[in-house]
Amino acid sequence: MAALLKDQIETPIGLMTLIAAGHIVKLLEFEDAAGRIEREVASRFPNATIQEAHNPSGLSDLIRRYFSGYLTAIDALETDGGGTAFERMVWAELRNIPCGRTISYGELATRIGNKNAMRA
Repeated sequence: MAALLKDQIETPIGLMTLIAAGHIVKLLEFEDAAGRIEREVASRFPNATIQEAHNPSGLSDLIRRYFSGYLTAIDALETDGGGTAFERMVWAELRNIPCGRTISYGELATRIGNKNAMRA
């Protein structure tokens, strides 16, 4: 795997870390002191190296636009967070929830075709 690009984005609710490969978002997390981001990258993309980058493929600017009120700025972002088949299915369904709407874990489980998965 080619190097992943890392940028840090100031948001109104805290510092975010963006990990990208080209124009694809691999990970987008709020900063933490416990090293969760590094563990996630190592777990999901074990052969990757990380390089610091400023606004890779314009992705950081899209995140900034979202936080400045343009809520549809991130609708077309391509994502590939690795993860298990189940995680990918859940993440894909989460992207179908319109901005500003909420659903229950039970409804999410039903949407992915496994009503017993609400606790997973």
